[in-house]
Amino acid sequence: MKKNIYIFGAAILIMATLLSAQVFGQYKERGVRAGLAGGSGQGLTKMTDNSLVPSMRLFIRHNISGDFDGELAGTWGGIEGQYYQSDLWRIEYKALYSPYRFYDEQLRPYLGTGLGVAYYFANVTLRNPNVEKNGYVGYVPITLGAEYAVNDWLQFDVNTNFNYAFSNTIVSTWVPNSKIGTGNDAWWGLFAGVSVTILGRDNKAAEMEASRVRAEELAAAEAKRAQEASIAEARRVKEANAAEARRVQEANAAEARRVREAAEAQRIQDSIKTAAEAQRLKDMAKAAPRPVQVVVQKETDTVFVLTKGKTIVLRGVNFEFNKATLTQYSETILWRAYRAMIANPDARVVITGHTDNVGSDKFNQSLSLKRAQTVKNWLVKKGIASNRMRTVGKGEKEPVADNNTEEGRLQNRRMEFYVQ
Repeated sequence: MKKNIYIFGAAILIMATLLSAQVFGQYKERGVRAGLAGGSGQGLTKMTDNSLVPSMRLFIRHNISGDFDGELAGTWGGIEGQYYQSDLWRIEYKALYSPYRFYDEQLRPYLGTGLGVAYYFANVTLRNPNVEKNGYVGYVPITLGAEYAVNDWLQFDVNTNFNYAFSNTIVSTWVPNSKIGTGNDAWWGLFAGVSVTILGRDNKAAEMEASRVRAEELAAAEAKRAQEASIAEARRVKEANAAEARRVQEANAAEARRVREAAEAQRIQDSIKTAAEAQRLKDMAKAAPRPVQVVVQKETDTVFVLTKGKTIVLRGVNFEFNKATLTQYSETILWRAYRAMIANPDARVVITGHTDNVGSDKFNQSLSLKRAQTVKNWLVKKGIASNRMRTVGKGEKEPVADNNTEEGRLQNRRMEFYVQ
């Protein structure tokens, strides 16, 4: 018995020495906390009348490294039942493992175990006289709990523990057939308490290191910010230059297009002489509603021939840049389309708008549809029935020429009549 006491006493002394080295060495992550807890304990026997007995605990907890804490605790309490009673004075050292953090690392559940020595003092009136009424017993504590940090120096703690002794001398009774059992003694307990941080980290070294790290991080952040600002400025200048070059190029192209459209419109305008031609075509349509081709003296006055299944390109129907507004010379061609619709009253057409590849696909798609609708609206205002025409926008999807040249882009910007 004494040999076991010496062994456990030496184990506790070694643990306390380790704690002292921790206290006076480095304090690690969470420092050293001292606390007080209250609770109750209960013996684990085969009897059914094991009672809860109030207990008090003092403990010192310190961080070993990372997820591991060490705890040195002293507890006063006891265990009792109808036929037994023993006071217990205990000291123990446990290693606590807490790998998980919750609520911004304020809540730390933990699981721990270690070694302890208990001094028991039994009630002699209930005790088996053949068993010593007091003595030392080694035991293994196992605990499960959680620590909640209210702030940097105050913590709440709650835990439950199971304790298994290396002997059966704590619980004894003179009452026969009491069902205490013959195995080693065991008991459990439940505690809740508070602790305060009495020793923090190795603050000077930690603060110096933290200051150095912060300085490096600030310098790196400033260098990165300056580099990003320089890159952004260079990109802005490059984009501004490219935008200006594009604007000049588009202005030149627009001017060239305007000159060509003016020449084309003038050529087409020469083909329209009098309103009598339109009336003559209308009279012909009433007499024979079928595709016709009316030719006047000049070839430029040729009326569009609406043949089922064929597509007619309305060359000369142009719009203002990036808009669905007709240019002043486009009506010359639209009058030809109007006369063709008058000459073929049974014809139905699909008006399709096309663009070049300048601008985004989405914008060109929308623009081509709006331009086709503009042509339809013009014809409706002149008297063509709306249900004879349907509009489609193809955007830049169906080019007929190379979009890399101005001439090719001019050809791709077109309006088409498809006769159904």
